[in-house]
Amino acid sequence: MLRASLALMMFLSATGFAREQRFGLGTQLGVHGGTGVTGAELVMPLSESVEMSYAYVQGQTSLTDDIELSNADFIYKADFTLAETSVTLRWFIGRTFYVGGGFGYRRMVLDLGGFDASDGTRVEGSYNGQALQTKALIGNLWKFSNGLYLGVDWIGFGFPMSVTQSKLGATESNILRSQSLSYYSEENNSDYKHMADKISRSTMGTLLTLRFGYMF
Repeated sequence: MLRASLALMMFLSATGFAREQRFGLGTQLGVHGGTGVTGAELVMPLSESVEMSYAYVQGQTSLTDDIELSNADFIYKADFTLAETSVTLRWFIGRTFYVGGGFGYRRMVLDLGGFDASDGTRVEGSYNGQALQTKALIGNLWKFSNGLYLGVDWIGFGFPMSVTQSKLGATESNILRSQSLSYYSEENNSDYKHMADKISRSTMGTLLTLRFGYMF
């Protein structure tokens, strides 16, 4: 992917740069908080040195090897879904390099499933968290006279300001006794609240977010 991006940049560089376009539509590909994300962006140059963009990205990853539940010795499901909406201002220093800042909203869903082999208990649950965040980043953007643009947010950070959580709890099924009940025990709530706090209140890093599209 990196080699393809570099080849595309070198191929397009012969067409030169252009900054007179009014807005652009493009795609984003990157890694947010260890989760691969894809999405779309709307780019609006405000001046020769300032650009504003609106973006929406989402992605999903498995955290099966990173999650532990106190009442389950085997985790068979830990699906983490991330969706993020953001507004970013980028200030250009020189021709292509920029520093950026903005704010956004991120939504996180964690679906868990665990199994206790000793008594046949299966525990499943979900966590839904939202956070308002501020963000900071650095990157480069190349615009070309044929309308195409190519950019990279090399590294960035999202700092949570306000956090809300919902859907804490679990469902237990004992397959050895053919019983099933829904419950909210202190043990499960402690596990879920700990993971909820850790994920929701953490600073989320972004790495190598590739941006490409067309300026109109």
